[in-house]
Amino acid sequence: SRAQSPAWSPDNRWIAATTANDTEPLARIHDWRSIVLMDVFGRNQQVVTRNRRGTDLSPTWSPDGRSIAFVSDRGFGVRLPRIYIMDADGENVRHVPSGHDTVFPPEWPSWPTWSRDGASIFFRTSHSEILVMDIDGANRRRVASLERVNQSIFRWFAVSPDGQRFAIVEGEDERETITVMDVHGAD
Repeated sequence: SRAQSPAWSPDNRWIAATTANDTEPLARIHDWRSIVLMDVFGRNQQVVTRNRRGTDLSPTWSPDGRSIAFVSDRGFGVRLPRIYIMDADGENVRHVPSGHDTVFPPEWPSWPTWSRDGASIFFRTSHSEILVMDIDGANRRRVASLERVNQSIFRWFAVSPDGQRFAIVEGEDERETITVMDVHGAD
């Protein structure tokens, strides 16, 4: 199997990652992905999501290590991803409602990132924005819009430990750059 998007647990004992089993015909036909946990040596692998009709991507641990947020298209049809939170053992999977389920064109959230206090989740949208919402979906708001004059491509982002800045990767191929801006969008 192949893995991507590894995320360390806060206690440095576990890694969550997205994986697809290349040996299973269903994986090749439907491109499904699951989230697995493994110890830091790559042993003791446990599949914690089984979304055989779609993909579960971009796991990220809550600061206390009790929960994992991820993006999935389960329950909404193929290629309509939403943010979910589950207990770290894969139990109690719940959709985070935020009003973006009916937005058109769809926002397609990606790269969920917990706030340091574990009360909020930042995420990127396909509209070149970074939004934040409480973990119950309340108080959803845009914190940065990455519309640029040169129309560069916004790829990934990271939130600083103090929650006051973003590091943003934008551009294409060998022309990628990293921009640091405060959470209000100022460089």
